[in-house]
Amino acid sequence: MIATNQMDVIARRRDAIAKRRLEIANDVTALNKENIALVREDNELVAAQRVIARLMNLPEPQAQAAPPNGARPSAEKAGKPAGIPTVPEMTELILGEAEASGDPWREGRDILAEIKRRWWPTVEPNDVLPTLWRLAHVERLRKKGSKYAQKRKTIAEDATSERRSA
Repeated sequence: MIATNQMDVIARRRDAIAKRRLEIANDVTALNKENIALVREDNELVAAQRVIARLMNLPEPQAQAAPPNGARPSAEKAGKPAGIPTVPEMTELILGEAEASGDPWREGRDILAEIKRRWWPTVEPNDVLPTLWRLAHVERLRKKGSKYAQKRKTIAEDATSERRSA
């Protein structure tokens, strides 16, 4: 039997971990927003360069190499924009924040709305919902009706990840 003081230590550690995970998720969200703003600014600068070249009867500037992180956005509306996390990564962030807030379950449509709000304004249900189902099917997510949550780690997995981070 675990003593009460040991349970208090464990509870404090659990709360500290949840707090840190929420901080990390917020930092990632802020960085993704900054990345999206920079990509949009770059698109505007490319358009301005083309306009200036046309006004001055100069050849259009050659496309420059993509940034090292591959953040060059697609000019098309269709498809996931370059430079944003993958759908599984976005889902993991959203569900991690949900778990840290105390309610780990989220509807597929709520995950879709959050992805649309944070990263991908033109996202469509078919861009996200089949991926959620597949992640649940391969047991990377838990599914209850139309709600999803992060997969729970076993005690052995938790102990292994604690040893690795120490």
